Amino acid sequence: MIVSVRVSPKASFNRVVEENGKFKVHLSRPAQDGEANAQLVDLLAGHLKVKKYQIKIVKGLKSRDKSVEVSSSSGRVLNPPLQDKRRMRSVFGSNDEKVIAAFSNRVSGNMSLSYGDASASLDNRKKFLAGLGVDHKSLVCAKQIHSGNLACIDKSHRGCGAVSYNDALDACDGFVTAAKDVPLAIFTADCLPVFIYDPKTPAIGLVHAGWRGSLENIAGSAVRLMRQRFNSRSVDIRVGFGPAIRGCCYEVSVDFQAKFRAGVSVKNGRLYMDLVEVNKAQLLGQGIRPENISEDPVCTFCGGEDFFSFRREKDACGRIISVIMLK
Repeated sequence: MIVSVRVSPKASFNRVVEENGKFKVHLSRPAQDGEANAQLVDLLAGHLKVKKYQIKIVKGLKSRDKSVEVSSSSGRVLNPPLQDKRRMRSVFGSNDEKVIAAFSNRVSGNMSLSYGDASASLDNRKKFLAGLGVDHKSLVCAKQIHSGNLACIDKSHRGCGAVSYNDALDACDGFVTAAKDVPLAIFTADCLPVFIYDPKTPAIGLVHAGWRGSLENIAGSAVRLMRQRFNSRSVDIRVGFGPAIRGCCYEVSVDFQAKFRAGVSVKNGRLYMDLVEVNKAQLLGQGIRPENISEDPVCTFCGGEDFFSFRREKDACGRIISVIMLK
């Protein structure tokens, strides 16, 4: 997983390396007055759950890339490298030869054929997917309705909704498949993309989890369906969360506290929901190991302009694409 963070126009960075419990922040563009650097340290301390004194600023990198690669001294790469960090984010890294799993950002343009300005959406899809080695005409897409509905996909579904919204699968918000060369796609702008990958079978799943789908435990249902259809084991399954609106900004009504057992918190007398925490709890309940779950901590609402946000942009909002495919 690659984390894209915009701290300030004055400072950007592209790597954080852990060494003996301390984190070196390699800046690609250090701030001169130190204010943005301090903001960067505060943000990373919160993200890494460490004290500010454990973070050290290291200057000198010239790259303009604003993505963060976090690696540990033990050799485990938390956020693996990526082919084109400006336009796409890899979920499970580029080292696995069995799967392609990535999501776009605003730089790649609107990917939806039904929301926002869709005049260039097909061309946007074609360009983005070409960088992944995926034929845009083979996409499997759905008419997403914020439900818990799932579809089991095979090769006969290739191309459904790829070039026309009318041809997309009806009333569906997630897929599972064990078929190779069948790319699954969902489209989001605040809702949570959930990537599911069983490298042993192999098999994959992709889920669009808004609050309604999360209420129906759509991610957990996808894991159960993979166990039933493909004999996947929860202990083998890896999960990646794409960008979504987070608990810092997703204010909800008071009845949500009764609807969700996790992921809802009170701040200054108001109720906020974190879709990642809700779905993480549900997946842990399905036997997914905590170390096999990764996330992008960026909030689509307040994390800069890197992603579309329906809450921020309303009806004019475009959508990013999340895609996964077995090779």
